[in-house]
Amino acid sequence: MVPLGHYLDDTGHSVFRVFAPDVAQLDLLLEGHDLPLPMEQHANGYWTLRRPPLAEGHRYRYRVNGTAYPDPASRAQPDGVHGPSAVAYPPQRGSLRLGRHRHRRRHPLRAAPGHLHPRAAWRPPPTSCRTSKTWASPSSS
Repeated sequence: MVPLGHYLDDTGHSVFRVFAPDVAQLDLLLEGHDLPLPMEQHANGYWTLRRPPLAEGHRYRYRVNGTAYPDPASRAQPDGVHGPSAVAYPPQRGSLRLGRHRHRRRHPLRAAPGHLHPRAAWRPPPTSCRTSKTWASPSSS
């Protein structure tokens, strides 16, 4: 599977890749840069650009036929789907603690007021809340 959007390659460089087989020219627009950066076209319809790593949160767009578009494979769109995309790095492998955590067993979640605690047993409502009144429809009177 070919990665799309922005990602870091094995050497730590930022790589931008987009699939646009019917486009004649594709440029990368980086915030803070005056000139567009032309992307390299490959025979299989992918366009790429490799450059030194960018800071997380750096905004960018692709320019096609004079119109700027956000990255369709972006990991972050802080200004909404029509705004510029932002560089976002996924967490490093091993930094997430997946699965059961030891601290969860020592500190169980506490219920918010009005919610049942996971260990609480269900009890029927008090008799003052029960009603045996039946409602007659207006046409039956």
